[in-house]
Amino acid sequence: MKGESKDVLVTGGAGFIGSNLVELLVSKGYDVTVMDNLSTKEGDRFIRHLIDNKEIKFVKGDMAKTEDLKIFDGKDMVVHLAANSDVRHGFENPEVDYRNNVLGTFNILEAMRKYDVKELLFSSSSTVYGKAKQLPTPEEYGPLLPISSYGASKLAGEAMISAYAHYYGIRSSIFRFANVVGRNSTHGIIYDFINKLKKNPRRLEILGDGTQRKSYVHVSDCIGAMLFAHYKTKVVDIYNLGNEALRQLRMLQIW
Repeated sequence: MKGESKDVLVTGGAGFIGSNLVELLVSKGYDVTVMDNLSTKEGDRFIRHLIDNKEIKFVKGDMAKTEDLKIFDGKDMVVHLAANSDVRHGFENPEVDYRNNVLGTFNILEAMRKYDVKELLFSSSSTVYGKAKQLPTPEEYGPLLPISSYGASKLAGEAMISAYAHYYGIRSSIFRFANVVGRNSTHGIIYDFINKLKKNPRRLEILGDGTQRKSYVHVSDCIGAMLFAHYKTKVVDIYNLGNEALRQLRMLQIW
């Protein structure tokens, strides 16, 4: 991305991964607009310093509302991070995942088609695999059988993106995140563990027998890999972002 001048729109840019990515894009000299509905308790506090210093443009909007998508006009690239990210909440109300993750992604693709935006980076999830029998799981693993409405909604988004990439020439990179941790994180197992230990350093409650293993990746590695991988994409490509793949890229000093 160095040396290019792009007008980038980041949906969900006030959130955990989005706020870190926005800072990285600003540091590289890109014109950045953030679109976020500020539905979480954190609001815009992770990017408030960038807004106050006029380093980014901010628009409060909802990707499920087509009238809010005029902001796509004139953009060169979209980083679509906005979503309901609470996997457990989907059990109580699957409609939230449909409205935010499926309908919202469709509306964004339609806006990109209407305003001729030709590049897309999309945050998917390893939950699209369901209970994968192969670990670590390669991108070509199948069949994909999600076990949550969140995973199902992300898989639906991937399918629509693939169709639009081939229909309308939108160069699209799909990133299946594992467990991302780091600055501005607001939920997740590690976040919960840290808060539990703050309350009682002598006791830590865990689920299961304690032998479980998961792939974790730091948010700085995650966003660096996203930007690097996107410029290797030809039409539409899927990338798993887990600790082993990123460790190898770090060793090669790719970014």
